[in-house]
Amino acid sequence: MPAPPAPDSPSSAGALARRTAIAAGSLRAWVAPRCALCGTARGDPLCAGCAADFLSANERRCRVCALRLGSDGDLCGRCLRQPPVFDATHALADYAAPIDALISGLKFGHRLEIARTLGLLLGRVIDERTPSAACLVPIPLAFERQRERGFNQALEIARVAARTCRRRLLAHALLRVRHRPPQEALALTARRTNLRGAFAVDAASEATLAGRCVVLIDDVMTSGSTLDEAARVLKRAGAAPVICAVVARTP
Repeated sequence: MPAPPAPDSPSSAGALARRTAIAAGSLRAWVAPRCALCGTARGDPLCAGCAADFLSANERRCRVCALRLGSDGDLCGRCLRQPPVFDATHALADYAAPIDALISGLKFGHRLEIARTLGLLLGRVIDERTPSAACLVPIPLAFERQRERGFNQALEIARVAARTCRRRLLAHALLRVRHRPPQEALALTARRTNLRGAFAVDAASEATLAGRCVVLIDDVMTSGSTLDEAARVLKRAGAAPVICAVVARTP
């Protein structure tokens, strides 16, 4: 009968290493974060199933405004008739369940941890689809919303997205300089004029923006009027091109 291996023998060390690896793997599986959407499967921030079901990677969207397309071509009718100032838009999903619940939880439930989920997802898209020298600029929140909420959800998302895609964040390059009524209560034509004069570029950021690709960050694009006016101001300061990156696009 062979003698058992000595505690410091190669075979004993190999067995110990295998047991350690198995234990470490089990621990990782146990502590791995759960999917932010379904809460059941493991995923950081989404499991593979939810990512396939709800993200826009394989959806046909207008390359300029990210509106979902139902026919051939890469531009929607509105962008063909009246092209916006911004040059392209990347959206993670439609503003519909369950993505809308995540956004509402962040904005109205003060669940700032959701900004990490959305920022991770958006940052990965930005990393794949924008120049490495691009900088990220969040849409500033209206004065009354900032006061009520205590934070700007676009900025919180942009912070995580910038770290994820390794792009520079210009957190305060774009400023709100004039109060305007909330966009939600206005018709489409009124939205386009409501924001004129609402934004300005911080003078200290102008040299950085000149000739540089800017990625505008926001949580939801509805009509695109807010992002369009922001793009107008940024291009006037020398930024080019201006690309929008939003969590959700209203269908």
